[in-house]
Amino acid sequence: MNMKMIRFLLIFAAAGLFSATTYAYQLHTLPNGLKIVTEENHSSKVIAASIWVKVGSADESEKEAGISHLIEHMTFRGSKRYKSGELAKIVEENGGRINAFTSKSETVFHFVVASKQFKKVFPVFADAVINPTFNSALLAKEKKPVLEEYRMDRDEPSRRFMNAAISESYGVKRYGRPTIGYPDNVKRFTRADLLRYHNKWYLPNNMVVVVVGDFDTASMVEQIQKIFGKLERSAVIHKRPPAEPHQFKFFHVTAPSESEHLFLSYPIPGIRNADSAKLDLLAGILGGSSSSRLNEALIETGPLADSVYAYAMTPEYPGLFIVQAVSEPKNIIPVYKIILAQIRKIQIDGVSKQELDDARLSLIADFIRQRSTIPGRAMQLGQFAIMNMLNFESQYIKKLKAITRTDIKQTARRYLNPNRLTVGTLYKKQIVSAAMIKKLSLQKISAINKFVLKNGIRVIIKENHSSETLSIFAVFKGGQLLEPKGKAGISHLTAAMLTRGSKGLKRKEILEQLDKTAASINGFSGRNSLGLSGNFLSRFFKPDFRLFADLLLHPVFPNSQLKIVKKETLNSIKREQERLTTILFKNVNKYIYNNHPYSLDELGDVDTIKTIKRDNLVNFYKKIDVPKNMVISIVGDIDTKIVLQAVR
Repeated sequence: MNMKMIRFLLIFAAAGLFSATTYAYQLHTLPNGLKIVTEENHSSKVIAASIWVKVGSADESEKEAGISHLIEHMTFRGSKRYKSGELAKIVEENGGRINAFTSKSETVFHFVVASKQFKKVFPVFADAVINPTFNSALLAKEKKPVLEEYRMDRDEPSRRFMNAAISESYGVKRYGRPTIGYPDNVKRFTRADLLRYHNKWYLPNNMVVVVVGDFDTASMVEQIQKIFGKLERSAVIHKRPPAEPHQFKFFHVTAPSESEHLFLSYPIPGIRNADSAKLDLLAGILGGSSSSRLNEALIETGPLADSVYAYAMTPEYPGLFIVQAVSEPKNIIPVYKIILAQIRKIQIDGVSKQELDDARLSLIADFIRQRSTIPGRAMQLGQFAIMNMLNFESQYIKKLKAITRTDIKQTARRYLNPNRLTVGTLYKKQIVSAAMIKKLSLQKISAINKFVLKNGIRVIIKENHSSETLSIFAVFKGGQLLEPKGKAGISHLTAAMLTRGSKGLKRKEILEQLDKTAASINGFSGRNSLGLSGNFLSRFFKPDFRLFADLLLHPVFPNSQLKIVKKETLNSIKREQERLTTILFKNVNKYIYNNHPYSLDELGDVDTIKTIKRDNLVNFYKKIDVPKNMVISIVGDIDTKIVLQAVR
């Protein structure tokens, strides 16, 4: 299936027009404040249910740090009606799968079971959550795997690094500390502590029950009400500490690792902010897929990194825009420079329509994939409901569709501020200093400098020291627009021949010199331009620029090379004649441009290419190779004065 068809199907699915059966959620609120979200889906005989409690590690005091997570562990270790072993036995005998997790802002318990077994499993599941006994002997046993989990977080390098990264990124302790808490706290917690905390937060008006699958809504709500309706509501106060001011920060974690890990984070608002969708799109374009900018720059080209990705972490509380990479230690600074360069490029130049469309489609597809399964849909509805945002998906997709390229550029400028950047590295020894990272991070983007030489050549220079490379273009007004009648394709041939020999160098010698400095120089031609482009390592600027200038100023268009280039061009023309889309576009151009040069193929045609001789190329190039018709543009890791001197 081609990409156009996939895009078509996803867009229609996102609009709700593709599914044969549409299921809609319903929200029911009991008198005690409990919210019940149901969605019937009879596509399979399965039910997924979850209980969401709006309390997590961010609600804990320093002395309570880790108690939410410990309660999650203890929930299925015995309740008022069922002993510890009975809970697991009933669930397993009925083919159920049960699990739980704790985050910064909620604790979630969920299970999946065949629909005909739901009535047997749900009462057991619900009683475990709302009536745990927290048996002291079992609590002592359960602390051991929790403490072991903490040790794994501390001893496993990548986990330890991520915990440190989140802690350093958040100035607020409640957001930055690990969800698992601290060993001293876990060891100290008693049954009374857990009961006190549970009684404070596990209240009907602070909970959401979500059920998705093969059931009748009315009877399902009645069943849930019988269990939860007797619970008494009470006041719940969530104290979210204010965000602290952020400033540039660097940290290093020394741990056994053969690769170096790099972490960058910028503070961003949470999911309720109007910019959250823009930040998701920005992350997708920068490093969210195999075709993203960072993947292209660091893995496909090079490669310099083993992995790289970017994502916007936008929970209900303040979030982080995160970029992570893994590379060989010797490449960590080049990798860091390229990440900064790609961010700055978006801030200055913006993004393409294709990039924005692809990122938008990817995010819409994520929603579709998650709700394509019954457990996935239950999890999705729970995430929305616990934040009182059940209509989040439709609003989010509406926002996505309205976001423009300008929005992405402005979002990058607004939030990816180097003065608020946190940078971290992980390796067995520290090989980059805080001062070095800060200097690179806070380096100002240089201005664009424009000069006009005495002979009329215009020169544009822009310093960018984020990577040790530079790009150069020398452009003439030319191309198809100035091709003589009957010589269609001469501009393409001329450009291709610029690197085939000069007065001082043959083709083989040119290639050998380029190999020595890992440089590339190529001719190019378009509808109204012709010229030479180059990509160099900045350390070899002088020899590479001398070669570039020699090819530009002294091409000899040798007949031996012209035969080769003409043969290559004729083969390209023949291949294009076999492509229906190419034929279509050629016919459209002929219709639109009539007798204008743009109506002709940029490569020319078989008859005209065969008639073009060396003298034709020499004369055509002389016509356009005049100083006032030339613009030279150089961008990269260079010194403006040195470059200008070399050009002059």
